[in-house]
Amino acid sequence: MNQPSYYYDRSEISQLPETIRRAMKERGLFAEEEKTIHYCGVISCEDTVAVFLPRNSESAGNEEDGFFLLQALQRYYQDKASGILEGCEDELIGTESLTLMLKIARDYLTNGLYVRRKKHRTINRGKTDWKRTIARHSPFPSAQSPVYLDLETSRNQYVSDCETSRIHASIIRQINSQYGTLIFGQRLAPDSRLDMLPAPSGDTDSQLIHLDRELSGTFSEGDIRLIRLLKKYLERKRATGNSDLLIGTRKFHNVWEGMIDSCLPGKRDVNSQLPVPYYLTGTYYEELAWKGQRTDTVIANEARSKWAVVDAKYYGATSASNAPGWHDIVKQLFYEKAVAGLTEAKDAHVSLHFIFPGSKKSLTEAVIGERKQGRVEKSQIARAREGSEEESKEYSPIFCHYCEPLNLIRYYCQNKTLDLDDRDHISDSPFETHLSRMSAST
Repeated sequence: MNQPSYYYDRSEISQLPETIRRAMKERGLFAEEEKTIHYCGVISCEDTVAVFLPRNSESAGNEEDGFFLLQALQRYYQDKASGILEGCEDELIGTESLTLMLKIARDYLTNGLYVRRKKHRTINRGKTDWKRTIARHSPFPSAQSPVYLDLETSRNQYVSDCETSRIHASIIRQINSQYGTLIFGQRLAPDSRLDMLPAPSGDTDSQLIHLDRELSGTFSEGDIRLIRLLKKYLERKRATGNSDLLIGTRKFHNVWEGMIDSCLPGKRDVNSQLPVPYYLTGTYYEELAWKGQRTDTVIANEARSKWAVVDAKYYGATSASNAPGWHDIVKQLFYEKAVAGLTEAKDAHVSLHFIFPGSKKSLTEAVIGERKQGRVEKSQIARAREGSEEESKEYSPIFCHYCEPLNLIRYYCQNKTLDLDDRDHISDSPFETHLSRMSAST
């Protein structure tokens, strides 16, 4: 395949090549008035494959970056209870195409190309079929047990060059040629069968008819599963007219939050304990539990003496101007009060945290202050906080952290947990100060 071109979510639309820009506009990935891209994923057009990585990613075009991005997208969206519809911008675009190709690729990497297994009945050659032997042959009497001179047996014959194998090889070659490591995750090892098997005969309809016949005579669960995948691939290809691929999401902030939540250690489920609203109806207040407070992520050390309320924010956060605003800050302050009010956390320290994408730490802390001060020295804020204990309690600082998106994606795909004390995971992390290495000795 041609090497993918790498771009970034939130990059300038005007900086994209004309072919990519036109293809994205035709598929509704941005409107006329938009200036920046809101998209993470893959798009192919003509002979070009473009991969859009998360904002603030640091990548030199590693060929595995696109593979892990697609793996992360599939994992995040596949279990969503709302269901997944292709083309719905709130969900994963192209999920069926992605899932289908990944399943075909994984089967090939595990089992190789399809081989037809055909059982032949034989006499005295192969595995004995005692039921058939007893029904068809008369034994010779013996002192210990009857003796059968002829045994009904069976042997498996393996046919490596059949029409189904050719269809399978053709599909693997197509996927590899178009998307390569994006789907397979690696460069395919040399396979003489894959290279030498001729193209299947007939058109797509003829191939589907053949696969139906093959399916009716197949009893191996693995072969049945593969043939059904091949059928679905051909059916989708016929339905779409072999159109180019579009797999991704315009709502990567949801994925960012989900990955951070999945990869942080020491998570505590507190949502069921947080306050909920009540509305007065007549003489009774009616509880609305499903509209109660819900934090993004709450973590604590093993001793539960130190807690952290974490909000994963998919902001640029390269300066104060593109950082979270009042709404997000106030929400964190309310979460702090709610968590501090829990029975198990009443005597514990609760800290607040934002995690942004990137490895360059531009912002370190957010605080609440009075208007018309402009730029304020850090030492002034510190003195003000020391002089007003009550104000300090009311408006706690929110500590800012940065996590490199592509590292997070790999950890998420591999079900690993971030090390909060490792600055390669969470840059310049003060979690060590606030959670004291998550150990029971704190």
